[in-house]
Amino acid sequence: MASSVAPSPLTIREVASPAECAEVSALFTSIWGGHQHIPPELARAIVESGGYVVAARRSELLVGASVAVVGQSGGHVHLHSHITGVVPGEQGQGIGLALKRHQRTWARERGMPRIVWTFDPLVRRNAFFNLARLGACAVRYEIDFYGPVQDEINGDDETDRLVVEWATSGDEGRGAVRDRTGVAVPTPEDIVSLRATDPDAARAARVEVRSALGPRMADGWTIAGVDEHGSYVLLPPS
Repeated sequence: MASSVAPSPLTIREVASPAECAEVSALFTSIWGGHQHIPPELARAIVESGGYVVAARRSELLVGASVAVVGQSGGHVHLHSHITGVVPGEQGQGIGLALKRHQRTWARERGMPRIVWTFDPLVRRNAFFNLARLGACAVRYEIDFYGPVQDEINGDDETDRLVVEWATSGDEGRGAVRDRTGVAVPTPEDIVSLRATDPDAARAARVEVRSALGPRMADGWTIAGVDEHGSYVLLPPS
C-alpha cells in the first residue's frame, strides 16, 4: 500500500534582518516577475517603522510572505496589507489563508479594528477568497489604482482594484452567495491566462466589469459577495 507523506509544518515569523528582507523581496519578484514590488530596503524600512513583514516557511524553505503598513482613515488606525504571495508550487495548500489569519491576529493584538487591502476584481479566485472565504467587505472601486505595473501577472492591463476591509474580530467567512435576486456581474475564468492569449478580450473584460461595478458602487450599491459561478452579486441601496 502506498503511503502519503504529510507536508512539513508551516511556520510564520516576522522578519527583521537585511538578509531576510532581501529574501522576501526576491520571493515576490519570482512570483510576479518584472520589477521589484518590494525592494529589500523598503521592506527593512517598513519593519523599522513598526509595519508588518513576515515569511512563511516549510522546513526553513520560504514558501510565502506578506507585507503591510500601518495607516489611518476615518479617525482610526488600520493595517494596510500591500502584498501577499505564495510560490506557485505551494498554492492551494492553505498558506495564503494562514498568512491572512496571522496578519489578522497581529493587527488585533495592536488594537487595529480592521485590515484594508486591494485586489484585481477580474481575478476570480481572489474574489472568492477575499469575499467568501475570509468574509472581507468590498467598499469601493478604484480605476487604475497603481498606474502601469508591467509585470507577468498584470501585463499591460490597467490596474483597477476593489478596496476591501476585513474586521479583526468576529466570525470568518461568508461563503458563496446563494440569493441571486441582486445584479450578477460575471468574471473571466482565468484573467491571467486570458491576458497572455487574447489581450483584446482581457481588456474588454476589464471594461465590462468596470462599467458594471464602478458606477453602481459609487451610487451606493454593495457587493453582497460572489456566487458559485464566480460572479459578483450586487444589491441596490436600501
